[in-house]
Formats: sequence, C-alpha cells, structure tokens
Amino acid sequence: PPPPPPPPSLPPKPVPVPLPVPVPAPAPPPTPALSVMPTPPAYGGIGSCVIWGDPHIRTFDGMRADYYSSGEYWIVKSNSVWIQGRYVPTDFTNGLAVTKILAIGGPVLRGNKLVIAPTYTTWNNAR
Repeated sequence: PPPPPPPPSLPPKPVPVPLPVPVPAPAPPPTPALSVMPTPPAYGGIGSCVIWGDPHIRTFDGMRADYYSSGEYWIVKSNSVWIQGRYVPTDFTNGLAVTKILAIGGPVLRGNKLVIAPTYTTWNNAR
C-alpha cells in the first residue's frame, strides 16, 4: 500500500518579541532644609465672620445663619478669643430677638473684656 499522506502543515509558531520594561523616572534630589523657619501667626489662622441686622451671621466657613431666639449665645469660642452675643426680643421685630450686646474677651485681649451695646461701650466694666 502507498504511504499515508503527510499531515497538514501547521503555521509556524510566532516568536515572542521582548517588550521594553518601563523604568521609573529618577526621583528629584531632596530639597535642602530652610535655614530660617517662618514664624507662625501668634493665634493660628486668619478668618472672618460677619454679624449684621437682627441677627444674621455669615460664619467662618461661609455659611449663613439667622437666629431669632432670645438668650446669650457663643459667637466665637476658641482658645484665643471669646465672643458672646445677647439676643433680646423687640416690639419693632414683633417679638423676634435681635443682637443687643456683644462681649469680647479671651487671651487675645490679655484678660481684658470689651462690651459693645447700642448706647454704651465698656472696657473692663468702665465706660
């Protein structure tokens, strides 16, 4: 008998091509330390809040608040400054409370106290 036919030829196996390996960029040289460190603010960061009207408040973080209940409330209470407000209802505002007195104290005033009212201002209880 004749020999069997040869098996069908397979395509040649592809030869793997090596890919370049990514190399990280070298780290920048370290920054030399400052010879003189800047002096930090005496009492921390700087910020602002605003109180106006009967009583409207724009807080340090930019939010707005309106308080109409009578009483005494903290406006700022930090390690360095203390500000309290006294809110009292009036006939003109139909019984809603308005800011009547602000008292400011704390270490920033070195133990002194400033009180601001519509008709007077005191420093350590002296007018």
